[in-house]
Amino acid sequence: MIEFKAIQKLLAILLIAIFCFSTAATLLSGQGLFIALFWSFMNIIGASFPPSAALVDAHNPLLLFAEAIDIQGRLIITIILTTIFYQLLGRINLREKVVRRKLSKLSGHVIMVPMDGIANELVNKFKQSKKEFVVVEPNPRMIKKITEQGMLGLNADPADPQVLEDAGIKRASYLMLLDEDDVKNTLVAIEAKRLNRNIKIIARIKRQDDIARMKRAGISRIILPEVAVGNEIAKFIEKSTTKSI
Repeated sequence: MIEFKAIQKLLAILLIAIFCFSTAATLLSGQGLFIALFWSFMNIIGASFPPSAALVDAHNPLLLFAEAIDIQGRLIITIILTTIFYQLLGRINLREKVVRRKLSKLSGHVIMVPMDGIANELVNKFKQSKKEFVVVEPNPRMIKKITEQGMLGLNADPADPQVLEDAGIKRASYLMLLDEDDVKNTLVAIEAKRLNRNIKIIARIKRQDDIARMKRAGISRIILPEVAVGNEIAKFIEKSTTKSI
């Protein structure tokens, strides 16, 4: 639905005023109300069809005035229609259509939800290995950044089954759920498994208490970032201690 901007509303008011002045001038020239309304309307839209021979009289100053302001009304209509056309054109997301066309050709790819710090690291790895992937991200600013960098991204809610299908869940090999909300990750995993039983799901988890529930949802591997970081630090300290001995 097109929302009229302030300038368009102002032009519309001006157009109505022109129509009223034109109708009034035609009435004062001696024409009836219906003829005055009809003639003013036809003049404004550019279809000058005189319903009365008297309206052809070019010497009547009132009719000349009506015709002159009707020309201005015609110009205003052109401006309003042009701005509406560009609004409609702007709402056609050509970039998204290109993305969806490319997605329809993907197979064995990775779907990531959403684009966060972990996803940024994974993206670099996937680019190096030339692994195809798509990011589902609800934040429009983030998805704009993703697509501008030449990556495939969908600006949508991953909990929507249609979005998963658009991302090619039935042809994908992996689904990576990186949201900090365990419940949301679980719900998306359940829907993904419903659409593709063979999909391998890797999920980030916030609370260890949710591990059992997430495994029941069909998640293949669960990662707790804090634990992973702790293990890496512990290994580093252990190696350093061993070397010093």
